[in-house]
Amino acid sequence: MKANIVVLSAQYKYSKRNSIRYEIQNLFTKQDDGNWFASVVEFGFAPKYAFYLSDLYNYGVTKIHYPNFGGSYRKGGSRFSLSYGRQRAGLFCVGGICRFVPAATGITATLTTTLGK
Repeated sequence: MKANIVVLSAQYKYSKRNSIRYEIQNLFTKQDDGNWFASVVEFGFAPKYAFYLSDLYNYGVTKIHYPNFGGSYRKGGSRFSLSYGRQRAGLFCVGGICRFVPAATGITATLTTTLGK
């Protein structure tokens, strides 16, 4: 696949432990499903909580939105997250953790644990 991708990301720490992050991405291609646009805004309350709102939109072929919002709680080496929205099938990455997911609409709960170092 031949594609061009543009990513813009900014983070602002408005206190020692709190931040807001915004990211937009655009994939330009004439192949497969065509062009995609993604955006996410994430509020971080270190070290335990994070909340986000995102949308993935295909403005190439399918014209489908994939809105999603959720939050997470981290304690030690474990992270519990809860989200609601529409999820596209494929590789899904959040916080440096990537996994393959099925297409879904509704509530998703995830528990990720790191065992040892």
